[in-house]
Amino acid sequence: MTHKPETDTEYTGLPEGLRAGFRDYIEGHHPMGHFGMAVMRNDLVEAIRRADAINPPLLPAIVFWLYNEAPSPCWGSPEKVEAWLLITGQGSNPGVLPGGHQR
Repeated sequence: MTHKPETDTEYTGLPEGLRAGFRDYIEGHHPMGHFGMAVMRNDLVEAIRRADAINPPLLPAIVFWLYNEAPSPCWGSPEKVEAWLLITGQGSNPGVLPGGHQR
């Protein structure tokens, strides 16, 4: 997979309710909620555990979108996610905003 710049990422392939969180993560290097961060880390068991009633059936579309649209350095393992977040100092506790507030 080739590296796609954040600014070239197309979000229309994602379910509408997830676009803002994925855009903030990819373009702003900000953590998402627990579901989105588990998906980005490729921890699909945790993603299912953290999902609301709407998102589990959407996982195939989300993974398809990741593979085809998301910059490869931002997803796929806990290490890649941590490195992505550290670009702007957001690492170490995905899903928690500065000040300890949950996303």
